[in-house]
Order: sequence, then structure tokens, then C-alpha cells
Amino acid sequence: MFTILLYIQPLFFLFLQPNLKQVANYSISKYGNPKFEEFSFWIDDKNQPVINYYYGKEAKKVKVEYLGKSKIGTVVCFKMILNDKVNLYVSQENDKLRIKDLSGKYDKLFNWLYEGPVNGVGTYCEPCTQDEKESKSFISKYFLK
Repeated sequence: MFTILLYIQPLFFLFLQPNLKQVANYSISKYGNPKFEEFSFWIDDKNQPVINYYYGKEAKKVKVEYLGKSKIGTVVCFKMILNDKVNLYVSQENDKLRIKDLSGKYDKLFNWLYEGPVNGVGTYCEPCTQDEKESKSFISKYFLK
């Protein structure tokens, strides 16, 4: 039951904030795993970024604020802050996202996360990017502008 609820999490969030129109999800590990991490990069109907971060077995939600385009050396990225405390930088690496802090304590490579039916079970995610290529383009257009 818990796994099914997590599969519909992006759709549930959309109903709570109906002004959100598209999302690209990136994760490490799988739902229900203690090492699970997910960043959901939403764009609202005014093309403003909204970011959610979930982690752990229960997919606890953490407040994230988008701080705009940035650079680390020659690498183009964008900056975000978790819980008003942790600054993270997000850059694209092929079809993945590198998310790290400047100290080197947090440096992880996130894969695009498919949200939708698996083996005919689950709900189609209308606002979700449908593949890695669409997701990469979405991140470039709205977050790396």
C-alpha cells in the first residue's frame, strides 16, 4: 500500500497546488528504501520554479527554495537552499543531475525518475516529463535560464 501511495505522490501534490503545470523528478534509490532521495522540479502556471525534496523510507518532505542560475568554475548550474540552511548546486551531466554543496560533503548523481504505471499498475502522471530527453530540456529551459 505504501508503495502505491508514493507512486501517486506527484499527482496528489498537484491537486494541493493546482497552479503547478509540469514536473521533472530525479531520484537516488527507490521508494521505501532508507537511502531514497528525490527532487521534484515543478514549474507553475507563471513559469516560476517550485522544488520539493523527499528522503528516507517514509519520503519525508523538506522545504526547498530556488535561488537562480549560478556557476561553479566553468560549470553552469542553479542554486537552491534546503530548510534555509544548506546551499546546493545543481548541474546537468548527460541525462542525470549532479547535486552538491561547495564543501564536498554532499555530492550525488541523481537519475531521472519515471512516474507512472508499472506493469499496468498505477496512475499516469500527466504533468511529469516523459523521458530523460524531455526532462533535460525542461530543466535547461526553466531552471538554468
